[in-house]
Amino acid sequence: MSIDIPPHPWWKPGLDLHRGGDSYAHLLSATRGLLDAVAGVDAPEAVLAEVAGEVSRIAGRLNSYTTSDESQIAGTRMDLPGRGHPLVVPYRTTSWTSVRMTAEVTFTRIHLGDGGAVHGGVTALLFDEVLGRFANHGRQPARTAFLHVNYRRLVPLDVDLDILTKVDRAEGRKLYITAELSHDGTVLADAEGLFVAVSAQ
Repeated sequence: MSIDIPPHPWWKPGLDLHRGGDSYAHLLSATRGLLDAVAGVDAPEAVLAEVAGEVSRIAGRLNSYTTSDESQIAGTRMDLPGRGHPLVVPYRTTSWTSVRMTAEVTFTRIHLGDGGAVHGGVTALLFDEVLGRFANHGRQPARTAFLHVNYRRLVPLDVDLDILTKVDRAEGRKLYITAELSHDGTVLADAEGLFVAVSAQ
């Protein structure tokens, strides 16, 4: 599904938003798969040592291409879940207006906290990312000033969940945004964020 998303104010003019092409998308997917595998592993020490060596060699190869944070691919691929950033929970935007955004997300093994539920900190990270991205598209650049999360129910793994984000109100440089994470109409967590526009230098 293609969503018409306004330009991000932090992007620099002329920045190629599809750097790395399909190969970066495949690398990102493989990396997330690796994280899930590590999070759920219980393998013999010899196997772990062998895999650790392989991963270290791969990391070393990529390290030779390390660039500045302004030039990295991660975080700029808006066509990929989670902006193409390996740390960001890979949510998928499904609709977008200036006052309302919807998205879908599926948490996996790397997001497990305890008791089969998603770690609360990961839920907060998702809200900060979604609200922050919404606050910074088609508007003056803003930073998170306040984020409050209510944990209503346990958030499950490996289930498609819905995200609804809305502008609550604007007061000068302050933008108040709310969001809900739900499953089949039941709210699992909700959040309120305050984002303050950055003053012109």
